[in-house]
Amino acid sequence: MAKKKDVQNINEPEIKIPKNVKSREPLLYISVGKKGCGKTYSTVHTVILKYIKGNQSKNLPPRKVLILDVNNEYGQYGFRAMKLQDVELYTYHPRVEVRRVIPFNEDGQKWSINELQEGLKHILDVFRGGLLVVEDPAKFTSTNMNIELIGSLCTQRHLDCDVLMHFQSIGRAATPALKSNMNILRFHKCLDTVERHKNKFEEYTEILKIAENIVNKRYQEHVKNNRTGQTYFPFCVFVDFDRDKIFGEFTKKEFTKALEAYVMENENDTVGRLLKLKDRDTGKSLYNYKTAFDKTEADLFEKYWGN
Repeated sequence: MAKKKDVQNINEPEIKIPKNVKSREPLLYISVGKKGCGKTYSTVHTVILKYIKGNQSKNLPPRKVLILDVNNEYGQYGFRAMKLQDVELYTYHPRVEVRRVIPFNEDGQKWSINELQEGLKHILDVFRGGLLVVEDPAKFTSTNMNIELIGSLCTQRHLDCDVLMHFQSIGRAATPALKSNMNILRFHKCLDTVERHKNKFEEYTEILKIAENIVNKRYQEHVKNNRTGQTYFPFCVFVDFDRDKIFGEFTKKEFTKALEAYVMENENDTVGRLLKLKDRDTGKSLYNYKTAFDKTEADLFEKYWGN
């Protein structure tokens, strides 16, 4: 292991970490969306660049970022690569910056699946005190996901480490360890659907379907109005599982339309539930279809609106 003074190519300028800053509970952050939808761009500009600057008004100090850059995508943003064996040294170095580990040996040979797994295990063993970004872990944790690795990623937050993972499918976020530990889900356009995985999401199905409706409606408008054939679609919404809220750059009108679509798609469980209610004295229905629909929509708005 190299000594601290031997570290080379550290980006400038150095960002000093303020003293006596209150800590917070580390986060597990998941981003889902099809290939080319803007996950990497959004992570760089809405998470990483803000993370290394910190936020004094919220008592959040600048913290370093490490990326396991499986697809070798982050070099275009100027984030420099480092060797896997230097991760521990980087962890204890006082300078705050963004570094990445790329899955290639010194001879240019790409890591095998086993080498990717071992590389991630090593990072999880030694990296502390920052944000760990893991790009597309499903590529090397098999179809059923490696239970041990995913479990370690989820519990890394208990070691003063925030974790952000990217998946190309909403279904990948439905594993028990991820589902029970994630704080924020960033929802981009997906090729699979929440409905397809509803039995896996259980109590989260409702909030995720509403978020999905917002994204899909905006995507439909993008396709309809796109005259250049551009497939890039960076729009996304955020699901905050700690507050049970949906937030993002969408309007109240868009949110209401998403609720309306959800109520109609799940009529038996939404409007139908209220239509069954009757006055105990007269036996008359408490709601007609319109009043039941309006109340359901209003209740969902109050429950999930996060902007």
